[in-house]
This record gives sequence, C-alpha cells and structure tokens, in this order.
Amino acid sequence: MRYFCSKNELYMAEYNPIMTTPEEQFVVGDTDLRYFEEHSCRTEGGAILFCRRGSATVTVDQLRDRVTRDTLLLLLPGSILHLNERTDDFRVRFCAFSLELFSEAAYRLDPSFFHILHEHAIIRLPDRTVSMGSRLRRLLLDAWDRRKDPTEPRVFTAPTTGRPMDLSRLTTVTRTALIRGGLEHVNLRNLHTWVRQGDRAQLLMAQAEEQGWLTREAVMERLGVSKSTARQYLLELREAGRLVRVGTRYYPAGAVADPDDHLDIIRAYLQEHGTGRRQDFIRLLGLEPEQGTLLLRRLTDRGELVLTGRHYTLPEQEK
Repeated sequence: MRYFCSKNELYMAEYNPIMTTPEEQFVVGDTDLRYFEEHSCRTEGGAILFCRRGSATVTVDQLRDRVTRDTLLLLLPGSILHLNERTDDFRVRFCAFSLELFSEAAYRLDPSFFHILHEHAIIRLPDRTVSMGSRLRRLLLDAWDRRKDPTEPRVFTAPTTGRPMDLSRLTTVTRTALIRGGLEHVNLRNLHTWVRQGDRAQLLMAQAEEQGWLTREAVMERLGVSKSTARQYLLELREAGRLVRVGTRYYPAGAVADPDDHLDIIRAYLQEHGTGRRQDFIRLLGLEPEQGTLLLRRLTDRGELVLTGRHYTLPEQEK
C-alpha cells in the first residue's frame, strides 16, 4: 500500500500489486488482492498466484470460482481479473511477469498448451505431505555433516576409489535416491537451492543481529541481488517469524515491538503513567528516533494521542 498524510487524516491509496514496469519485469510479493474488488483489470503481462490462507471468489475472464488455501491461480497475458468477495484473512503469494518475458519464454510452445491453461486457470492442489524417505534423509545428513565450509563447493567422491564422481554418475545416484525416497520431482538444483536458502538466511540474520536491523538496500549490497529479490528474502524471514518490519527496516524478532501492538503498548504506558515523552516511547518500543517521531506524529494526527508541549497524553475519553 502507499500512504499519503494530510494534516488530520492518513489516506491509503491502493495500486495494482501484480503490475510490472520496464525496470521491474519480474515481481514477487504477497497481497490480499483488494485492489481488484473495485477494479476489473486486464493484465498486460501474466502472473501465478498461490493462496496461503483465507478464501475468496474470483472471476478470471468468464470463469468464476472459489479460491481457498492451496489453490493456484494462473493469469495469462490479457486475462481479466476481478475479486468478487474475500475473507479478512485472505492472502496470496504471487510472481508477476511482463509480456516481454512471457513472449521470450513461450514462443516455442504450442497454442493448444495455452488454451488448456486458459480453460483451467484455477487449480486446487492436493492437501498432502510427501515423505522424504529414510535413505535420502541419511544421504543428505551425511553430506551436511561432512561439509567443512558451507560457502565452498563440495566434490563428491566414489566410495570405492575415492576419485571425484563424474556428472552423469552423480546425477544417476542422486535421482535413484530421490525416486526411492518418493521425491521423483526433485532434482539436484532443488537440493542446492534449499541448502543455499538456509545459508542465506543464516547470513542475513547474523548481519541483522550485528547491525540491529536490515534494509532492502543492505540485502542488495550484501548478496548482490536485485531490489525485488532482496524484498522477497526479507519477506521470507518475516513470514518465518525471524524478522519484524517497522517502516523500511527489518529487526530481529524480539528486538522491537510488533507494529500491530504499538498503539496498545503506548496506551497501557499512558494509562499507568499519565504522560510520556518521545524518548520514553522510543525506548519502550525499541525504535530508531526518526521512526518513533513518525509513529507519534501519525498517532497524534489521527487523534489517538494528544501532544502538549513535549508531553503526550491520551484523549480525555480514553483516560
């Protein structure tokens, strides 16, 4: 959401969350799709959306259906999307891509393929958990325990000769273990990605603990990634409960109060002490000075607090 402040009110302007730009042709994020409640929108590019929680009724072109948890929504370029209604907790994860990217990836595919996708734009995934299997788990744990430096590439050797395995042999061994473990759709690249995700999260959390907070720009510089990728990494850590977002900064969980609780914490303090100064609330909430100033100004403009000189109090009706 985008926010605009006036003297007495805080306005919230909605925008199309799955819209791409020439600068950002691939966008990943999390949204409740409320923009499409008031706007039936034709998508210029395409998008893949996955419902994480809640439910909604959506219309894609002429197809109207119910979207619930673990439902996949496919939007081809030119699709018309409308949100008929939704629950308060409705959230989807999405990746949106421009028409240019779609054209580059799809020009070799048969038109009938896209016709099928258009006819089945809403897909419900089965609710099941795939077991890893004891053999694959043992192989992965052994490989993990033998790592000397997680950032250094590892050479797999044959157990009999001790020589490095060639790529075809390593692929065969890995695929056999995955199939026997019930993960026939997983490959070596998936395993590498999962390991790197753990290493990346550990690296970012270490920097957050040392510095006290993270920003999207800091992640971009530390990992050498794009703005949208840095935002996605921070979002993953936030959803895992390891980071708390306050403004543009992300703090280690427990270092600062949750933004949803700021007003309740301030009210409880004022009900006990009667009055408070800016530094009291900055210390209480664990915020940076400029963030505390903006928060108090916003609450004052909304009438939640009363500022007299340098002291804040509750409105008369809440005392």
